[in-house]
Amino acid sequence: MGKKYLLPLLLLFTLVLAACAGTNSDTQEKKEQYIAITDAADGETIKTLNTDEAIEDFINKLALENWEIESLPSDTQAERKFILNQSETIKLGQDKDDLTLSPGAELISYGDAPYVTLDIKGFQLTFAVPQTTADYLHNL
Repeated sequence: MGKKYLLPLLLLFTLVLAACAGTNSDTQEKKEQYIAITDAADGETIKTLNTDEAIEDFINKLALENWEIESLPSDTQAERKFILNQSETIKLGQDKDDLTLSPGAELISYGDAPYVTLDIKGFQLTFAVPQTTADYLHNL
């Protein structure tokens, strides 16, 4: 097969994959999710965000586009943990009632500095965040 046919075939293959990956709200069930906000010192739950609107508002107010990877100053104290929980993916032969919610990521905020640490399954990145984001996380 000539090279002139390779690009159109790759494009067709990509379109087919994209169409198959699309979701249909009639056949796909939405995953259950919530964000638990806890005190970093004692682990006590302060608040839970469990509606789609509250979670979307939380994510929008983080202003992710303004985060910059930075090193965490040594004298900072963790203030709050935001534990992002989601139901597991249903597997072949598994009943949807058997699904459990488990933490997927954790965001740690610091009361004395505009920094956050994102922990995804043990992989940690620290970011400097806008003061407005730090204030929002502090006041939740």
